[in-house]
Amino acid sequence: MVSDSPSRAPGNGPGNAGPPRRIDYRIFDVYSELPDTQKRLADAVLECRGNFSSYSAAELARMADVSKATAARFFRRLGYESYEAARIEARETPHWGSPLYDDSHAGQEPEAHARPASALADHFQRDIDNLSATRSFLSEADIAAAVERLVRAETVWVVGFRNSFALAHYARGLLLNVRGGIRQMPSQAFDLAEDMAGIGTNDLVLVVGFRRWPRMLSGILALLSARGIPTVLITDKTAAGTELPADITLRCQNRGAGMFDSYAAGISLLNYLVTQAGEALGGKARRHLEEVEDLHDALGDI
Repeated sequence: MVSDSPSRAPGNGPGNAGPPRRIDYRIFDVYSELPDTQKRLADAVLECRGNFSSYSAAELARMADVSKATAARFFRRLGYESYEAARIEARETPHWGSPLYDDSHAGQEPEAHARPASALADHFQRDIDNLSATRSFLSEADIAAAVERLVRAETVWVVGFRNSFALAHYARGLLLNVRGGIRQMPSQAFDLAEDMAGIGTNDLVLVVGFRRWPRMLSGILALLSARGIPTVLITDKTAAGTELPADITLRCQNRGAGMFDSYAAGISLLNYLVTQAGEALGGKARRHLEEVEDLHDALGDI
């Protein structure tokens, strides 16, 4: 059991060389070791993203339903002398999620960069760390519920924008191997309203929404919720439930080793969800895949 006593995050103490490390990175370093009370506060800070410095310590504590003493221990654990020190640093931090500011070497001289071999090792280690951290975020019950909805839905609609489009397209490709009735939204013609008009309450909308998502994604999820259409959201720790409302939300660690986010955990989670859906469909999935293979043979396309 993890103690709720204060501790220092590595590399954040006084006298350490280099630019200050952003609070989200500090949180990711220790998240899996935090007690539940501090995890709630960590989630609240991550969901605030660039607006973190506009909240008082008392407001954050209320948002996370924790005591002021727990909040104080949390910020000391991250390596700050106080909440105010974290707040001052955050005011000088540009918007979280922009690759312009997410380079882990930002502010260092070129000769301070890791050598290629070390950088490559760091890159793969970060993905391993992301997978491990993601496991600590996920609920087995939520995953089981998401799989059940993938199996039972009449039609599964897959949605993703910007960087999330590639992951949504990947999910669509996997799903097409185990069942029919798979649609990607919006279509290439961007007929979003027309697509949404065809979604029923017996369908499922699988949404991939990693940072930085377009504002329309919030509107889409709100409209789907108002119409009683089930939704499963694959996202990261910065997505607030009020901003991206979904019936089931599965969060992944997406911290990159360099200037870009990592999607290794998101890809792995999508692979797992569809694999489990295929297992649950059993003979139906096998017959569907056999038909697909027969059609490939007939078409001679592979």
